This record gives sequence, C-alpha cells and structure tokens, in this order.
Amino acid sequence: MKIPFLLLSLAAVGSFALLALAGPGFADPSVPNIAPHQHFVVTAQGEWVAIGPQVCPAGSRPELQRAFNQFHVNIHHSENPPGVPIETNGPQGGAPGLHNGIGSDMQGRPCGFVPPSSP
Repeated sequence: MKIPFLLLSLAAVGSFALLALAGPGFADPSVPNIAPHQHFVVTAQGEWVAIGPQVCPAGSRPELQRAFNQFHVNIHHSENPPGVPIETNGPQGGAPGLHNGIGSDMQGRPCGFVPPSSP
C-alpha cells in the first residue's frame, strides 16, 4: 500500500518542519546526551519506517546529537536510562498515540538493527 506510506511520510516531514521552526522556543535546554540508537514507526501493516535524527552508528553524526536528544525525550520517551525520568517540556510518556499498541507505533532499536522485510 503506497498511499498510507506516502501519507505517513508527508506527515512526518510536515511535523519535522513545524518542530524545526518552533524548536528553539520550546526545546528543553538541559537534556542530557542520550545513547545513540534508532527510532522507527511500525505501521499497522508491519512496515518499519526510520524516523528522527539518525545518529547511528554511534558517533557518526555528532552534529545531530542535540536534535536526537530533543527528539528522544519529547517524542519517544522521557527517560535516560530507561526507568529514570527526565523532566521535559514535552509529554512525559512520549508522543500520545505512538506508544499505545493501536495502529502505527514507535519502536526504539540498537544501532545496527536491520528492520524485517516489508510484509
């Protein structure tokens, strides 16, 4: 199904553009560095779509580390390491609707993870 992927891609690009414009005004100034890993949206059809700043392999894109930190605590989840909360300006449990097991969901995986083939 190409249409849902196209719509998901357009929504991701639009959201990123809005965040880029609004980012400096709403960014969390004291977020610690988050260990590099990958973020994906897994669609309801089982397709894995890479999202967020890409910092893998670890250390390969140091200029994106701050963007990755912000993305992680405001979209993925506000913990570092897992189970240790970080107070942020964003939702404390991550983006509503991307972590509820309904439809498309966000998943974090270690650097080097290779998504399964599309169904």
